[in-house]
Amino acid sequence: MGSSHIMLTKERKNTLPKQREQDLEKKQQEMEKKLQNLEKQLELEKQQNLEMQLKLEKLQNLERQLKLEKLQDQEKLQNLEWQLNLEKQQNLEKQLKLEELQSLEGQLKLEKQQDLEKLQNLEKQLNLEKQQNLKKQQEVEKK
Repeated sequence: MGSSHIMLTKERKNTLPKQREQDLEKKQQEMEKKLQNLEKQLELEKQQNLEMQLKLEKLQNLERQLKLEKLQDQEKLQNLEWQLNLEKQQNLEKQLKLEELQSLEGQLKLEKQQDLEKLQNLEKQLNLEKQQNLKKQQEVEKK
């Protein structure tokens, strides 16, 4: 029993380092696999970060573009408002001129009417004087 017991312990001693070596190898393989997975994950994260950076840059460019367009629109609006105000002022000036011309037209019509009445009165007066002169001449001729 003693010698067989020694044999079993020797086998155990011999198998123990082999088992340990296999365990270590297995652990190393697991660690390498974990490392590979972590490296893949890191690469994936890097790729996602790049994609996010590109998206961010696109958004920033879009934001700049929108701000520029907003400024351009504000400038156009200001120009249109200026143009509108100028046209309003010109229309007011034209309206004032039109009212002035209409007033002048009314005044000229009134003066024309007055001149016409004066002319008619002068014609009547002239005709009356002619008649009186004719009567006087007839009276002188009678005498």
